[in-house]
Amino acid sequence: MIGNILSLSFSPSIILMDEPFENVDQARRLRLLEIVSKSRSEIMINTHEFDLLNRLEGWGLYFIIEGKLFGKFKASELKNLYINKGVMPDNLALLDTSFGKFSITKDNGAVPLASARNLNSIFDEVA
Repeated sequence: MIGNILSLSFSPSIILMDEPFENVDQARRLRLLEIVSKSRSEIMINTHEFDLLNRLEGWGLYFIIEGKLFGKFKASELKNLYINKGVMPDNLALLDTSFGKFSITKDNGAVPLASARNLNSIFDEVA
């Protein structure tokens, strides 16, 4: 947590944060998210945690699965995104993985992405 706050305090032009919410209690997560949201820096966050993403209004959202990049989605629209096993018509993205093909759709589908705590659990649920 201290490293995250220090990196933000210098107001660099670019900040890379790797798992900034890991091992941080909920109150401090929300405070850190508030600080991140107010920063004028370009910030890239790597996280497995979904529960805070919809609070990042205006942020781009990408998924990295097995070394492949999928997106761009809007973090604030996470609540409208679904994952489905197989190829769905009008999908926003097709995730071709070693454990099958999955489609991300908007406004309807098998499993809402927002219902998952992290990306790993969502594949278990939809498969």
